[in-house]
Amino acid sequence: MGTEHSRRVLIVAGGTGGHIAPALAVGNALRHSGEDVVVRYLTGSRQIERQAFAAAHEFPDFLACERAPRLSLSAAPELLRYARSWSESWGMLRRFVPHVILATGGYVCAPVLSAARLQGIPFFLHESNAVPGQVTRLFAKRARRVFVALDAAAERLDANATCEVVGTPVRREMLEATREDGLARFGFSANNPVLFVIGGSQGAHGVNEAVLDALAHIPPSLQLQVIWACGPLNHNTVKGQLDRSALPNVKVSLHPFLDDVHLAYAAADLVVSRAGASTLAEITARGLPSVLIPYPHAKDNHQWENAQALAKCGAALIVEEASLGSRRLATLLTDVLRSTVRRGEMAVAAHELGRPGCAGEIADWLLDQSAHDTMTPSPISDPEKLTA
Repeated sequence: MGTEHSRRVLIVAGGTGGHIAPALAVGNALRHSGEDVVVRYLTGSRQIERQAFAAAHEFPDFLACERAPRLSLSAAPELLRYARSWSESWGMLRRFVPHVILATGGYVCAPVLSAARLQGIPFFLHESNAVPGQVTRLFAKRARRVFVALDAAAERLDANATCEVVGTPVRREMLEATREDGLARFGFSANNPVLFVIGGSQGAHGVNEAVLDALAHIPPSLQLQVIWACGPLNHNTVKGQLDRSALPNVKVSLHPFLDDVHLAYAAADLVVSRAGASTLAEITARGLPSVLIPYPHAKDNHQWENAQALAKCGAALIVEEASLGSRRLATLLTDVLRSTVRRGEMAVAAHELGRPGCAGEIADWLLDQSAHDTMTPSPISDPEKLTA
């Protein structure tokens, strides 16, 4: 509980775990900064958004803003929902009066930032992807700074936007977990290789099917151990197929979702993943080699662009989903897992791309802004409830 003299930071994020994970990392860094700061979160009302915050034991406020409204008669209900979200944002900002706002992505950010502009509240943006999202493009010129993960993102924004290449924030526990902790969590041996398969916050059907096929062709001599976060929608299907498969030399720890994903990264020798920005930030922060399967239907093909940033530096290998075949993926995984030299070279390249101090860097910017802010915030009328 803060006082009226506390620095107040509002962090807005929604849509996917890729927007919410960086928000949580920065909020954590602010709370560990040693400063008198109150951090509040605001997100959308969809289940995926609620679950992402609940998994981190955070209790945000919610706005019913699921997508950007279209300007047409058929979109009247969307426009009305947006207007309501804007009105709720206005009232929330008047009650909390943040010194500064950080928006990390998702449509829920749009009404909040629009209201903040009119109230004169400074805001920062963070863009994790190589191809900036709609909210970032719309508000970049008005932001005090746009923090970007990659140079490619800055190059795609308006020349008048003030950009800072900082990376994508990751949680402290992601950096602090040890391999011993990870192996113990999943009951794995240090003598055999560990593959970590993750498809994103909701899993990935294409990745799951490809890995199921590939495991059947992994040489038994590898004695492979697999940590597999397959997504809640895919869990029963994947479990059933694994139960029917004869994989005597592959040990699988299957999970619909991992609250302690940091321990999976800590145990891993190689990661198979989509190419969401937050996942790639975690992979590079840990300095892990990876095989990336970009989601082919991602907006603006941004996952392909994200993956290219790692592949060009030798940190990752890219496999297009359309060209996935059981033998091809199995051969690729076997080659990398058998070669400690190749894995080592990829790990070094990944580590050089990692920005483990990113969350603290952004937190410092926000604290500096709030310290020099000229507004005089009124007392919080009800700090536990910001939206009406």
